Amino acid sequence: MKITFNPNLSVATLQRATALAEHIESKQAELRALLNGQTVTRKGNKSVSKAGRFTDAQRAKISAGLKAKWAERKAAKAAPAALPLP
Repeated sequence: MKITFNPNLSVATLQRATALAEHIESKQAELRALLNGQTVTRKGNKSVSKAGRFTDAQRAKISAGLKAKWAERKAAKAAPAALPLP
């Protein structure tokens, strides 16, 4: 594809064209890396999912469940074993 330069373009149009060209170059580099078997990382991508993270409510529920479990185990250890009657 041949691109010719138009001297009558505005500064805003040239800035947009530059940004678009940089985006295309980064995507081409990402494609080359992917096809070469390299791992591709994206910096600053805000659309990445937050998999593995918990909400505050989930964290509180897990914490309460664990505390109850630990309290139950501690109570079982603290209770003296009943001695068999003769």
